[in-house]
Amino acid sequence: MDLRRLGTESGPDPALLADLQGLDAELYLGGGIRETDVPMLGERGIAGGLVDPFTPVIRDLLRPPRREGPAEAKAPEPTTRAAPSPRATPDA
Repeated sequence: MDLRRLGTESGPDPALLADLQGLDAELYLGGGIRETDVPMLGERGIAGGLVDPFTPVIRDLLRPPRREGPAEAKAPEPTTRAAPSPRATPDA
């Protein structure tokens, strides 16, 4: 299921189809799939497509994607070291 394309009726992602090419599995592709895409999917070795009858409104039912910015860099935790004991050094 290509969630990025879900409800867009934009057809399958060509890059995803290329990645799936040659896999020995019975795959059904969903997300952006139109009824007219299903025969082409079969020609490319995909078992079928999941076509949602409510495609025009399904994006309205999903939560909007979260925007993930760059990870915050955290400063290293300060380490505490024991101060050297003030003792006399032995004579050699």
